[in-house]
Amino acid sequence: MKKVFFLVVAFCLVASSAMAAMPGGKMGFGFRLSDTPLSLIMRFNEKVGGVFGIGFSSIDLGDETGTNFALSAGLPITVIPTEKANLNVMPLIRYTSYDVRTSGGLGSSAQDGDPDFTGSMIDIALLLEVEAFISENFSVSAAHGFGISMDSPPGEGVDSSTNLSTLGNNWTGFGFTFYLPQ
Repeated sequence: MKKVFFLVVAFCLVASSAMAAMPGGKMGFGFRLSDTPLSLIMRFNEKVGGVFGIGFSSIDLGDETGTNFALSAGLPITVIPTEKANLNVMPLIRYTSYDVRTSGGLGSSAQDGDPDFTGSMIDIALLLEVEAFISENFSVSAAHGFGISMDSPPGEGVDSSTNLSTLGNNWTGFGFTFYLPQ
């Protein structure tokens, strides 16, 4: 976990330096996806950008504790620009790792700090996103599309699964971005 945090901080520092040297580019922070709510948003130019997110949660499940860690990366490509809003197509990939720790009992490894069960999920999606600019440096967004999810759940003898589905991100809770002034 410390290595991932260090890599995220290092990436943010390198990205901010690169954005300062890039004419027409801008960088912001905000919320785009519910699983990875802490997002760094970069616009390399008027047509192409990058969205990088990170998320963490810990859930009390009674005798068990569940933790999730997720990273996402998207490439918003503006296909219809207007003065106050953009229609973007955004390919996206998200990696989620989840652990379950039991509080005791037969076979529990809670005392040694190792999770009892560990699983992972990879999502690949293609989203259609609307980003509306409320001001020069602030926008709200919503996206929907379709994706494929490959889940490798924890546990002995549990089969992996691959699912294809439609997605609706932020239609009931809009995303937002605050772009840093240039």
